[in-house]
Amino acid sequence: MRGTELALVFFTVIIQAAVGMTFFFGIAGSSAVWKNSLAANKIVSDKILYLICALFTLGLIISFLHLGNVKNAFYAFNNLKTSWLSREILFASMYGAFLFLFTFIYAKNLLSIPLQNIMLILSAAAGIVLVFVMARVYMIEFVPAWNSMFTPLNFYLTSFIAGGAVFIAAFSFLLNKYGMQGEQNILKIMSAALFLLILAGLIIWLLQILFLSNGGRGAVDSYNLFIQHNILLASVRIILLIAALILLASFYMGLKKGIVSVNYIYIASAAAVIAELAGRYIFYFIFAKIGV
Repeated sequence: MRGTELALVFFTVIIQAAVGMTFFFGIAGSSAVWKNSLAANKIVSDKILYLICALFTLGLIISFLHLGNVKNAFYAFNNLKTSWLSREILFASMYGAFLFLFTFIYAKNLLSIPLQNIMLILSAAAGIVLVFVMARVYMIEFVPAWNSMFTPLNFYLTSFIAGGAVFIAAFSFLLNKYGMQGEQNILKIMSAALFLLILAGLIIWLLQILFLSNGGRGAVDSYNLFIQHNILLASVRIILLIAALILLASFYMGLKKGIVSVNYIYIASAAAVIAELAGRYIFYFIFAKIGV
């Protein structure tokens, strides 16, 4: 795989993770426990927002490796009516603008809570549209492996799995660092949600492989590329996802007993993120065209 394609792997996963973290931030922020101790958790929430902004910035920097020249990003705006790539750049800009504005307003406490919530909703909405547009870039008619419902499904799942994994790991670390042990209900909700997302992601990914094996010529060509060159990486990915599921289940059961096993979360989150990167690598590797 070429360097530009590797850049795409990291760019898409990192940007999508930032979007997913934005949603998990909203889930945590809507918790009654979080609201009741908002002053105590202000340090934690600020740092998580800074982390989301840092991830988005990193993804943006990596995207320039694919574009080759920063000026190409500006030229892309000329094709908004016909090009999904141009729309991707537009909505990435919108998401970034809303995200940074919300972070600044929230950190400085400049507006009322309802207005801050509106800014968060706008950030999340722009992020949701961005992930859809990113998926549409690859839904090309002559690439059967990409031109199906599995592409947007997998992109959204990556967003919530990778984003949720980074969020819950950072959230657990910061709560532990600052001695805030009153947020176990939030951790229960997030760990259960992440468990279900990973399980759904694994099932859908396996269904996609089955779909390719029974498709037309281009789909079968992609399946053969998968079997011949990526079966080992795919096996590692499955093992990582299963390990993450086991650790998340153990973490959740521990919480019910009042035990916060943060190391379980750290390892599960790392396994989930690496698995998503591996899945995206395979996504680009199995590119196979038909009719051209």
